[in-house]
Amino acid sequence: MIKIIRAILKTLTGTVYRTFTADGRSDELIGGKLVQHYGFSSSPPVGTELVTLQMGNNNFAVAENDGSIKPDLDEGDTALYSIGSGENFIGMLIQKEGNAINMMTTDGTIAITAMSDTMGTQIDIESDTVNITSDGDGNVNITTDSGAVRINSGNISFEGAVAIDGSLNVNSGALTVD
Repeated sequence: MIKIIRAILKTLTGTVYRTFTADGRSDELIGGKLVQHYGFSSSPPVGTELVTLQMGNNNFAVAENDGSIKPDLDEGDTALYSIGSGENFIGMLIQKEGNAINMMTTDGTIAITAMSDTMGTQIDIESDTVNITSDGDGNVNITTDSGAVRINSGNISFEGAVAIDGSLNVNSGALTVD
């Protein structure tokens, strides 16, 4: 027989096989394994509501819910969120509009980092056209640790003022100023 038990998370331990203890009904202390979807892993905070399945002497937490930090979503939206450090809400809202996928964060920043110890040190963006737009101060900044930025392209055009802080080297071809 399978029982469904609502419980409140007290502790969560382990990394590969996550185990929990939780307060069930009538202050019953239950323990078991945290089961999560393939490809996703999270560490819910103490006080999170759990939905557990009890099968014989085994308990499995199959769903977690913490309504205190859940973002407000429109129908069809998906959000990834976390309480983050210092109990600050950090979230990313993913919306599909037509053929576009929009990602928005609560602080307005999306950072993409290549993890050199596991995945290499390169980020590839492949598309017929790549547009970078700044709605803030109008500046697009490209910085590297080495100080070098290489753009391989047949033609590069700039509209507006171009400021160069340092030297400009033209290795082949010509630099034309209209």
